[in-house]
Amino acid sequence: ITVDELNFNNFWILIQGSEAAVLKLFGMSLQSEPMEAHDCRIHVAMDFSRLQLEKLRGDASCRQLQLAGNSFSDFTAEFNGTPEWLKMENISMHYLNGPIEGEAMLGFSQGLSYVFDLNFHDVALDQNMFDGNVIGVVSGTLQANGFADRLDNFKIVMNAPSGAKIKSGLLESLVPYLPAKSDVRKRLENAIATSGYVYYDTGHAVFTKSEANMLSADVHLTAKELNVILNPVIDINIEGGLQSVFKLLEFFSNPKGQEAP
Repeated sequence: ITVDELNFNNFWILIQGSEAAVLKLFGMSLQSEPMEAHDCRIHVAMDFSRLQLEKLRGDASCRQLQLAGNSFSDFTAEFNGTPEWLKMENISMHYLNGPIEGEAMLGFSQGLSYVFDLNFHDVALDQNMFDGNVIGVVSGTLQANGFADRLDNFKIVMNAPSGAKIKSGLLESLVPYLPAKSDVRKRLENAIATSGYVYYDTGHAVFTKSEANMLSADVHLTAKELNVILNPVIDINIEGGLQSVFKLLEFFSNPKGQEAP
């Protein structure tokens, strides 16, 4: 941890308990696995009783956060808590150029526990994500709760407006079910042969924790270009607790180093 500037109003306040002790950190950076934080500012007021922390409240901001391989920018949040828990409200940050807002709760009394409730908007998926299989802009929600080594509940709802596209190879299994000489089948076969894309008009996906180490993804796509409605169900293996939440995000966004077609 490095800090450019640290201000503390009065040490004797801790002993007297006459008013909240105020701590200010400027230009703070943190580097630790699996988290990094850069150019942070923290302002916290703490209530003590006989040198024991009872309550705290404040706000924080960071220019850049790295969590298990995921990059977040322009993070801000308000927080309040006790030695047993910390609640963060009015969370705001950017991920894949899209804004995220929401709140979170961390518990410390029985190991680390967590609750996340976040909304994301206009998150841009490009050719370097999902192996380039899906390109477009998505919005949705994320809810998760569990412990450091256990993910109890997890749900992501993603919606994509018209104009997004999917790699034609993912639709290859549909070819036998299309009329042999139809224009739709010819267009799809040509797109598959050229490793092209198919534009879909609406997209909706729900990822939920189905078993101990499994997520189930229920996907609904409509593509007027092919006159089809797709409802595949995908299973994703996950292991671990809080770390698995960020690994799943990394699965969504990990750059593959591919060149655009």
